[in-house]
Amino acid sequence: MNDDIKTALDYIRNAGRITVITGAGISTNAGIPDFRGPNGLYARMDIPADKLFDIDWFYRDPSLFYTHIGELIDSFLKAVPTPSHFAIAELEKCGKLSLTVTQNIDGLHQRAGSENIICAHGDFSEFYCIKCGFSTTDTSSVFKTIREKHIPYCECGGVMKPRVVFFGERIIGMNESVEAVAHSDCILIAGSSLVVHPVASLPRYKNPGTPLVIVNRGETPYDGIAAAKVDIDTDEFFSLL
Repeated sequence: MNDDIKTALDYIRNAGRITVITGAGISTNAGIPDFRGPNGLYARMDIPADKLFDIDWFYRDPSLFYTHIGELIDSFLKAVPTPSHFAIAELEKCGKLSLTVTQNIDGLHQRAGSENIICAHGDFSEFYCIKCGFSTTDTSSVFKTIREKHIPYCECGGVMKPRVVFFGERIIGMNESVEAVAHSDCILIAGSSLVVHPVASLPRYKNPGTPLVIVNRGETPYDGIAAAKVDIDTDEFFSLL
């Protein structure tokens, strides 16, 4: 075990109030490609990715979104939480974790047992009508319609939209996330390159003496101020923990 890994593990073991911020890298071992990676959604030539999660385009033409999103939803439903997801849930059960903030929309943290969690970009566990506001967590019929590449409609005739944050919409729970970071004694970044704002700005709100631990394949803008930076697979790191 190298010194960086040992240092990172020690910070987590000694902490009593950790805020975890997770990104796509924590779910790639579950078979869900990083949207921005070489095999991700934004790299595919058959999908107009710049419009797919654009809120203005959704209001203009929701058929674009619903024509392409069924495959993604099915990949989420078939995926199994990774050892990293289970380890983070265990940190919460042990009382060491104050909050998990995830940029992922795959729902794997919840399925692993995490409860105190903010899905900053939402997920597909709820749909709501953009016309009357009706919402439902009974998604089976909605998913069936989406798999048939049809637009799901509310009884009022309005289009149903997943509780996913599109570009142009405000993210979920930013104030609560900032508060958690400010009152934590360790910030753990797992599987995120911290380039998508505003979640990427969260480490700035930590107290000066609070250690920042980054576990991520590749660089992040905060590597220079991290108390420990570990460039290994998140599952490998959490198995050591």
